[in-house]
Amino acid sequence: MEKDKNKDQDKQLDDDEDKQSNSDDDNSEENEDQKKGEEQSDSDDIQIYEEDDDEKEEIIDNYEGEDAPIDPQDELQILAQSFQTMNLEEKQRKQEMKKQMKVFNPFDDITDGQSLEYESSEYDINHEMRLAWSSLSFDYMRHAQPAQPLNRISYPLKLRVFVGTQADNDQKNRIELIEARRLHRTQKDKTDEDEESSSDDDLDDTFEEEDPLLRNFSVPHIGCVNKIRSMPQDSRICASYSSSGQVSVFNMSPLVAYWDSLVDEEVRELLEQNPNQIQKGDNELKQDVGKRRRRRRKGGVGINQQGLSFVKQRLNKPDERKMKPAFIYKEHAQEGYALDWSQLEAMRIASGDNSGCIRVWSPSEQSSPQSSSSSQQSNFEFIPSNSALHTIYHAHNDTVEDVKWSPFNPNMLLSCSSDGSIHIYDLLCKAQQLSVKGSNSKKNNQQSLTPIHAIESAHGTIKTKKGKERITDVNVVDWNKYQNHLFASGGDDGAVCVWDIRNMERAMMRLAIHKDQITAVEWSHHCESLILVAGADHRVSVWDFSLQKEAQGQKLMNEQGDDEDENDDEEDGVKLPDPFLNIHMSEESPKDAHWHTDFPGLAMVVGHNFSIFKFSNVTFDEGDIKQ
Repeated sequence: MEKDKNKDQDKQLDDDEDKQSNSDDDNSEENEDQKKGEEQSDSDDIQIYEEDDDEKEEIIDNYEGEDAPIDPQDELQILAQSFQTMNLEEKQRKQEMKKQMKVFNPFDDITDGQSLEYESSEYDINHEMRLAWSSLSFDYMRHAQPAQPLNRISYPLKLRVFVGTQADNDQKNRIELIEARRLHRTQKDKTDEDEESSSDDDLDDTFEEEDPLLRNFSVPHIGCVNKIRSMPQDSRICASYSSSGQVSVFNMSPLVAYWDSLVDEEVRELLEQNPNQIQKGDNELKQDVGKRRRRRRKGGVGINQQGLSFVKQRLNKPDERKMKPAFIYKEHAQEGYALDWSQLEAMRIASGDNSGCIRVWSPSEQSSPQSSSSSQQSNFEFIPSNSALHTIYHAHNDTVEDVKWSPFNPNMLLSCSSDGSIHIYDLLCKAQQLSVKGSNSKKNNQQSLTPIHAIESAHGTIKTKKGKERITDVNVVDWNKYQNHLFASGGDDGAVCVWDIRNMERAMMRLAIHKDQITAVEWSHHCESLILVAGADHRVSVWDFSLQKEAQGQKLMNEQGDDEDENDDEEDGVKLPDPFLNIHMSEESPKDAHWHTDFPGLAMVVGHNFSIFKFSNVTFDEGDIKQ
């Protein structure tokens, strides 16, 4: 039994050994198969390396890991490709934006839902003031001694202006003599250039929160004031052309003298309280503080650029309601809008009416303004004579829209008309005998001048609302103050033309950018290439024709070199004429606009309201000032 048991145990051990042996054999076979597979894989890899060495190096680099060094040339190539991809994506993005966005053109109409935001950085000064009645015309009361240096206007400013009204009843019309004070600079962010500004500018920053002060006299005027102009030799004298057909000459000296007495009193009070306070006042009272203090200790003070001295007491306020014209010219058969004083001959006026007649006359043919030593104001005596020095019958076939004396020749007149013509007259030329029917004069046979230069259809033709063509009215003209052969015109077509009298066949330049008729054109008093334009499209634009030459030079350079940047600029924005400088869009219906004669770059426009502004990019060189 025990042997059998041992045999069974031995048999069991033999069976276990056989199982283990079989298991080892199976594992051995699996290992051999795996080894063969690996050898085959290695064989395949070796075969790939043999076929492509570049791929072999790539795989080896992959085996070496991510920290393996990159060839610098390969890195630069990768970066260049990345930048090219980014630039391409940026261009595609801009193109998509251009498709969805329309760039604003300042001369396009403002549609419903659109509004404009005021940009203070565009202005050095900008003030808007409301009028009781709308106005067709205004003019400045000029300072006696212009003393403002170029690009160095001292703020705050003080201005005096004549504004004619257009009331709903003739009896309500007035000539408003307005004085605006404390006109401070526009508040805007400081720049590096501002940090280098003068002490006067820093002083103005301190008080720029002050509100402007206004005061006025309202002088009765019969009929609407179609045009008002102050006399260049003494701007206290003004002439107005009424809708009644009369031209009235007013002497505003009593009103001005009263205001000056108020200034004297204010200065004296300020000096008594605090000598430094005077620097907060009007610009013309800003003088050296040390000099002012020394003068005060001596007992006398000189206060302003006009040379006025202190008065002992305030003058009595004149009653402007009782003021009447010093002279009335009644020879025009109809009302008119053309009126101008001669800059070279005192007391000489040219006026044109709706019948096409131009008259040259003087309110005081045999006397000149006399100054009284007993008063600060001047007393003017006008001889009541209605005889004209020159009469140009049928100067135009329709309304004489504007007339301007030459600033160089005292006998040369420039005029324009709603018949589309522009004429230049020389008063020294021999007149021709004409037979005049229906003349307001006692004599039917009168002598009349013929123009030395004439353009009969200066602005061509335009289409009416019914689709018919008509000759374009020429509304305004103005001589260049520096070049005696240049003048500008503005018409119903919204175009401004610049003419050279040496070649009148066609305009040397034409800017057709305004969307409605031109209502005012004026060359700058301080720069020969700068011009101010007002249009019935609610826009007042400023143009610098010197930019035309710069643009032509830049175009030539671009043609010789790479002009890619220029093309990009044209695509990114609205293409405007090269002379365009800036635009003012606050006035609803501008009727008259002028540069100020004493403050370089300062402009004013009237319509329903009046605006006083100066663009920050309107600057001047020292050589620009006219001597």
